Amino acid sequence: MTLKEITIQSTELLKKSDFISSPALEARILICSVLQLDLKKFFLNLENHIVNDIELQSIQLLVSKRIAGRSIASIIGYQEFYDCQFFVDDSVLIPRPDTEIIVEHIIKIVHDKKLSNAIDIGTGPGTIAISVAKHCKELQIDAIDISRKALELCAKNIQFNIPGNTTINIFEADIAHYTTTKKYDLIMSNPPYIPSNVVTEILSNHTVDDPVISLDGGITGLELYHAIKRFAQESLIKGGIIILEHGYDQKNAMMEIFNNDGFVYKECIIDYGNNDRGCIIERL
Repeated sequence: MTLKEITIQSTELLKKSDFISSPALEARILICSVLQLDLKKFFLNLENHIVNDIELQSIQLLVSKRIAGRSIASIIGYQEFYDCQFFVDDSVLIPRPDTEIIVEHIIKIVHDKKLSNAIDIGTGPGTIAISVAKHCKELQIDAIDISRKALELCAKNIQFNIPGNTTINIFEADIAHYTTTKKYDLIMSNPPYIPSNVVTEILSNHTVDDPVISLDGGITGLELYHAIKRFAQESLIKGGIIILEHGYDQKNAMMEIFNNDGFVYKECIIDYGNNDRGCIIERL
């Protein structure tokens, strides 16, 4: 079977799944992953490359995983995000394009305000911490997570994206109970923010395949935001900034949580789909 033939076959199989919006693109990604081809080599070899039996079985296995509801990133083991490549597995939240707008705002504020000491709460594979660190080389970042497996993956991603890293320090901690004498001028986070009952529903429908711990924000979806506020009251300096990602329908809740007790809600961050996606808060 030629490369072109297996591409057509895989595309047709993927088309049968309603949740796959770009079957031809996804077929190419899965095939290139197996054959270790970049896009240029894929098209150059489309007519003449003969796929052997082992390659064919591997491609068919990946296609079947995708049809079963696994995400592309979890199947091939990595995700491109904000000029970085992140290794991912079933222990972490797959980086989403929506988070890139959060990163853009963080980078701008770090430069504008000359911030120097940040904490990334719930870092996962290091999505925010690493992306920001690459563009803010003077910023010291503590990246914390409750999951040891996530931190192991984060360490791998730091080594891959920032060789010789001296600015990101990772350690295991639960923000609900974490205390420190250290003071920060920036808190950044994309915490779990989906209500528990909704998480159960989307996992049963195979809408996502991220781990529950990276999605579940408690009964209301706001549990971690309250924990972040408590932490900020002790560890964020006056004039310090909090930048958070949140759900498209949680803007009012963010204002209720953070527009008091010595904090002021400064700005709503709008994502590329014109949805409310994050917020900027300042400590007075």
